[in-house]
Amino acid sequence: MKKKLISGLFLMLWMALLIAAMVYPQGIFPVLAASGVWVACLLTWAVIPVALAALIKNGPLWQELRASLLKTITRKENVFISWVMRLLIVVSLAWTEWAITLVFYLLTVIAFWITRNQMAQQVAA
Repeated sequence: MKKKLISGLFLMLWMALLIAAMVYPQGIFPVLAASGVWVACLLTWAVIPVALAALIKNGPLWQELRASLLKTITRKENVFISWVMRLLIVVSLAWTEWAITLVFYLLTVIAFWITRNQMAQQVAA
């Protein structure tokens, strides 16, 4: 319950920051939103090679890592909320003219989807 409360609070703050970035495009909010997107993207790009290596390699350490990544990457999420958040991030970055960050974010989303599909196929096999 505590995790859901913290997660929901973080989600609401993130949405408020993205909306504030669109309302006040000349303030600090777009910079904070873009910084948050960059941190999330860089963390995702750090996890992707580890996830793919865990799929290829065998051994007890890799088995534990694979199980942990599968639990994290393939977890069920609210599809509506995730699409609203993605759309809000794209619109916010486009509205505040953070084009390079927007392109990097979209590439990260595509790479994450590919990695998640590979992990799901590994589970199904």
